[in-house]
Amino acid sequence: MYLESNKEGPTASIDGNTIPADVDKYGTLAEGVYPAEYSIYKGDGALLINKGGDLPTVKGNPNNKDNYNSDGSLKPVGEHVIDEVFFHKGNYARESLSTSKGSPISAGCQTGGCGQGSLPKFRKFIKKTEGFKGNYYLRPKPNKKTSTKQ
Repeated sequence: MYLESNKEGPTASIDGNTIPADVDKYGTLAEGVYPAEYSIYKGDGALLINKGGDLPTVKGNPNNKDNYNSDGSLKPVGEHVIDEVFFHKGNYARESLSTSKGSPISAGCQTGGCGQGSLPKFRKFIKKTEGFKGNYYLRPKPNKKTSTKQ
């Protein structure tokens, strides 16, 4: 994830999680560039993406009632949206995006890293974003293996 602003806040980047706690149940935000601004989520600093409005998904989002037709059938995946997406802290207590009791840490939001040492990294990053208004670039981590074969 990469942030870029136009004189309204910092430019910064951080590795995070794009996959929700359960990919079959919750939507996953599609790669792209989205407007974002600093916000608060569950008492901590966070980034609200697209003012909480509808965003495209990778494989659909059966958890969102807006993705169903009036007859109760699921709309085609290409028409699915995810909303109320934040970039918030991950699960610093363990590597999973679920608690030890199975509750999701992420039901479609973007999160910082998980596991030991992730919370200080997230807090350092999010502190720099206070007052941020700009663009949220969601892209995959570059592949470290580069092929030179033709």
